[in-house]
Amino acid sequence: MLSAQRLLAVSCLAASVFVAQAAEAITINTFQFVGDIDVSPGGVGTPATINFLGDFDLRSQNGSNSGELVGLTGTIAGDYQFDDPAGATSVLLTSPTAPNAFTIFDGTETFVANIGLIELEGGFGGSILGTINFASSTYAGTNAGLIALDNLIQNSPNLTITFQTLGGSGVNLDELFQNGSEGVATYSAAVRVSQPPVSVPEPTPLALLGFGLLCSVAYARRRQAGSTSAS
Repeated sequence: MLSAQRLLAVSCLAASVFVAQAAEAITINTFQFVGDIDVSPGGVGTPATINFLGDFDLRSQNGSNSGELVGLTGTIAGDYQFDDPAGATSVLLTSPTAPNAFTIFDGTETFVANIGLIELEGGFGGSILGTINFASSTYAGTNAGLIALDNLIQNSPNLTITFQTLGGSGVNLDELFQNGSEGVATYSAAVRVSQPPVSVPEPTPLALLGFGLLCSVAYARRRQAGSTSAS
């Protein structure tokens, strides 16, 4: 059977090492690029079609490896269709050409991510909000920004792209569907990344830690007093 002193020491140790996990932290890596876009109007029983034309140019980047992507070019491949919004503020998109690829070329190697453009949503001032989910990505080059982007997508595949005013003709989804749009578009993209939880003391564990330290001091004093009386 454990002595009272040993039981006290074991209890103190258990109390002093108990800590809890913090909530997941979220970081955001953002970049902006410019390219041409064309929206062909739809009609009764005919979906409107969105095409991304030619290469886009990366203009700026914030977050991890800031600026490493600036000056590179890329493409968004495939056609995307949507039916008449009929007053709705958002529409789901389909892609008859899927799977499609989002690519960025570093001059030697190409970063490739398989994408699905899921939804369009009307925004302020005629802007259109589109959501792209990256199912996977591959990159064998040495560009630090593309390596980071590849790692971020592998950890948490979620890229949100905001389409600014499309040539000025579509101020909402209904008008975009009926009239189409053509011209240069500016995109603002954000990669949302979930990071592993970090072990930190929380209020209850901190209280237990303090209790454990007090127990340790009391146990040490009791041992010292026992040694003194024995001598």
